Amino acid sequence: MLGAEALVTLGLASNVVQFIDFGSRLYTRIEEFSLAAGKAPGKIQTLVDRLSLVLKTLETIDNEAIAAVDHEQTTIEACINQVKELDALLGRFAIEGSKKGVSQWQKSRKKAERSWKAFKSLRKDREIDDLQRSLDRLLILVSLQLQTRTASKLDSRIEEMLSRLNDIHSEATSHSVIAQEAATPITLIPCIRNPNFVGRQQVLDRIYQKSSSGQPSVALCGLGGVGKSQIAIEYAFRLKDLAPHTSIFWVYTSAGVNFEEAYTRIATECKIPGRNDHLNKVQLVKDWLETTYSVKWLMIIDNVDSVEAFFNKPLHGKPLVEYVPQSAKGSVLYTSRNRDIGVDLTLDRDPVMVSSMSSKEALQMFSKDLTSHSTVEERKALLEELDHLPLAITQAVAYMAKRRKSIG
Repeated sequence: MLGAEALVTLGLASNVVQFIDFGSRLYTRIEEFSLAAGKAPGKIQTLVDRLSLVLKTLETIDNEAIAAVDHEQTTIEACINQVKELDALLGRFAIEGSKKGVSQWQKSRKKAERSWKAFKSLRKDREIDDLQRSLDRLLILVSLQLQTRTASKLDSRIEEMLSRLNDIHSEATSHSVIAQEAATPITLIPCIRNPNFVGRQQVLDRIYQKSSSGQPSVALCGLGGVGKSQIAIEYAFRLKDLAPHTSIFWVYTSAGVNFEEAYTRIATECKIPGRNDHLNKVQLVKDWLETTYSVKWLMIIDNVDSVEAFFNKPLHGKPLVEYVPQSAKGSVLYTSRNRDIGVDLTLDRDPVMVSSMSSKEALQMFSKDLTSHSTVEERKALLEELDHLPLAITQAVAYMAKRRKSIG
C-alpha cells in the first residue's frame, strides 16, 4: 500500500497522509490479530476489507485527485478520528511481553482468543458501523475523482477497481432488500402460554431489570423442578406483550442435535438466504443475527446444565457456546441448574436464582390446577411434602385428576 512517507515526499495534503498512516496501522493490527486469534467476526472482517479497498484505491489516483479528496475535510477527518479510536481500543487488548520480531498477537493463541472475546464483549457494533459508513463516503469521493480523471482512457487496473466499487454498491442494495424482507418479528416458543402460571413476580422483575439495564445476557439458575423453563416462557410472552416488534427464539440444549434443530428452524422461519445450501446452519444463523437481522430479538437457551456438552463437545468443529450470537439488537436468557455455568456465560456474579415456590404461591397453583373437596390444611400438608416444587405439584395434580382422587 502507498505509505505516508511517499506522500510527504510528494508534498501532498496532510489529511490524506494521516488517513493512510492510521488506516494502514489499523489494517495491520487487525490482520495480525486475526492471524493469532482466528478469523475476525463478520463486521470486523467486512470493515477491514473495506479499509483495504480504500487504501488500494488511493494508490491508483494521481496527485491532483488526492489533493481534491484532501479538501473534503469533514469526511476524511471523520475517518481519521474513527480509525484512531478503533485502533486505540484494539491496542488495549495487545498481549505484552512478546519477543523481538514476533507479533504481540501471535505469542499466545489462547491469550489472543481471550482478548478477542473481551473486545467483542464491549459491544462496539455502532462504532464499527459508523466507521464503515465513513469509509463508504470516502470511497465514493475517491471513486468520483477516479472516474473524472480516467474517463478518456482506463487501464485494466483501474477498470478492475471500478468494477469492485460497483459490486460493493450492488451488495449493499441486496443486503438492504434482504433486511426489509426479514423485518417481520418471529416468535418461536415450543408451547402455548400457561394459563395457570402463578406468582414468581420478583423473579420476572429481576430478569426484566437486568435486561433493560443493557446487560446482554441473563442467567436463570436453580434446582431441577423449580420452574425455570416455565418462568422463561412466561417472561417471553410478557416481553412480547410489552414489545410486540421483538422476535423470540427458543433453543433447547439437552443435546447438540436439539441445538442444531432449533437453529435450523430459525433459518427456515426467518428465510435466511443460503439456508438450503449452507452445511453449517448453526454458524449461518449466528452470523445472520449478528450482522444482518434488523429486528430486536431475545434468544432463550434452555437447560444449559452440562459443562461438557455446552463448552467442550464440538458441533461442526466448535463448542455450542461459540454459536451464541452477540448483537446490540439482541439479548440472551439462559436457564441452568448450575450457578457456576450461569456466571461464566453472563459474566454476572449475581445471576437470577430460582427457589421453590412460597407456600402462598404453591397453594394458589394447586387450587388453579385442581378442583378438590380437600381442606386448606390438607392441601398445605401435601404441598409441604412436595417441597413446594412446581414440577412435583404439576405431576401430583395430573395424577389426582386422572385417577379422580382427592387428598386424604
